[in-house]
Amino acid sequence: MSFTPFRLIILGVVLMLFSAVASFVMALRWIPSTLWLNFFAAAATIVGLTIGLYGMFQMTRPRER
Repeated sequence: MSFTPFRLIILGVVLMLFSAVASFVMALRWIPSTLWLNFFAAAATIVGLTIGLYGMFQMTRPRER
């Protein structure tokens, strides 16, 4: 499977959406707020942002001939 810039951006968005939804659900106390879930939500935000930005940089980079 090839990671095109568009797929990297989509993966980054999915990770960041998961993190936002998980944080929101923990704030509503629908699921218990545990150390591991908080850590995973924070890590998903950072990794999702990094992957999404990398995909955007790959998309805007001038293509070599």
